[in-house]
Amino acid sequence: MNPAQEQIIFEVQQSFEVWRSTRQGRERVPEELWVQAISLCSFLAPTRVCKILGVNYPGLRKRLRKRLRRSASDATTPSEKEPLFLTLPDGLGKETSQVRVELSGSSSARMSLDLSVDHLDRLFPLALRVLEITEK
Repeated sequence: MNPAQEQIIFEVQQSFEVWRSTRQGRERVPEELWVQAISLCSFLAPTRVCKILGVNYPGLRKRLRKRLRRSASDATTPSEKEPLFLTLPDGLGKETSQVRVELSGSSSARMSLDLSVDHLDRLFPLALRVLEITEK
């Protein structure tokens, strides 16, 4: 697991901890937290996500299946799909000239790129194309 993934896990754990400390009674997990949990499944096994976040497996599995069904039946063009966001670390390029970028779609296809910081402007169109191909 790389440091960026560890940071994402930490942030999602924090979101769940904040919700748990402020919820009233046996309130259900908010949908936005489930979305964050599902995002971890792109690089962690669902059972591991459940253990890390303290959520039940059937609830996560149900939402994962729903997302996969929606992706499979979605015949829209890439521009009509949910927007793709790429989060880049603060201060990128100040201390390093090379970065590793990992792309994955909802299928099991993944791609790793070692790029010069000078070429990051080319990353977004490439990421869109890779995700478009893996979704077909």
